[in-house]
Amino acid sequence: MTNAEFISDILFIVVIYKRKISECESIQSLSMALGSFTSDIFIYDNSPEFNPEIPAGIAQCKFHYMHDYKNSGVSKAYNSGSALAGQMNKRWLLLCDQDTLFHIEYLNELYAILHLFNPPLVAPYLYSNSTLISPCGFNLNYAYPLNKKLQPGFHKLNGISLLNSGICISQEAYKNCGGYDEKVFLDFSDFDFMKRFKKTYGKVYLLNVCLTHDLESAFQRDFNVQRFIRYNKSYRGAVHSFCDLITLSIISGLRAVKQSFLYRSFLPFKLFLLFFITNKSLDRNEDTV
Repeated sequence: MTNAEFISDILFIVVIYKRKISECESIQSLSMALGSFTSDIFIYDNSPEFNPEIPAGIAQCKFHYMHDYKNSGVSKAYNSGSALAGQMNKRWLLLCDQDTLFHIEYLNELYAILHLFNPPLVAPYLYSNSTLISPCGFNLNYAYPLNKKLQPGFHKLNGISLLNSGICISQEAYKNCGGYDEKVFLDFSDFDFMKRFKKTYGKVYLLNVCLTHDLESAFQRDFNVQRFIRYNKSYRGAVHSFCDLITLSIISGLRAVKQSFLYRSFLPFKLFLLFFITNKSLDRNEDTV
């Protein structure tokens, strides 16, 4: 398999929100890393406005644009990308957030590992502000930074998990795991999927390459009501068992308490009670971060 054949087997899936395509860091960095190779990039736009503007100067990239004014989240975006990949006979899906920076070393390492071992899922080390955020520790539905960086290579998903951006998964593995759960549309979508991937495949391959990602802060200067509602609803969608209900209630509840203290308001805890505990329905077509 040549580099050109390898790239042509991948569908790059980029999820954007309130970001012009020409200003999207992941698309800009991907186009530079891809160089002259012809590639297919699927852009799923959760923004309120329809904006299929294609950047000039990257003719080697074939863009496939889908607009979702309802802001259905990343899970539906990835599932839509997988459906398109099936129509195009793509073997691999590469998931990209809009704020992740890619480079040629990542693609070179990805090519080498897929050619040598053909693992069902590979992932880079993902950093935000010099902090390793993926892989991360993961137990009882709680994610936390690892005390020690894992070595590149195969790793069982025992006590660890991955974030979405930068992972490359085979279309076959994606379908065997049932895709992403669209009830877990944003927060926790990666961990929910990796739990199912663990049951089916058990291990992943960590690439010897690092990517940088702008991770959204959990606590902003001003409390974003709609964003916090969506956080609670997405976590509530990840409840599949009594254990999930208990652990995710504790995690979401503690976050609500912290935000209530931070903003000196009972509102965050009230939203937790409404949208996680009582599972109040959500209109997703709302302004959010």
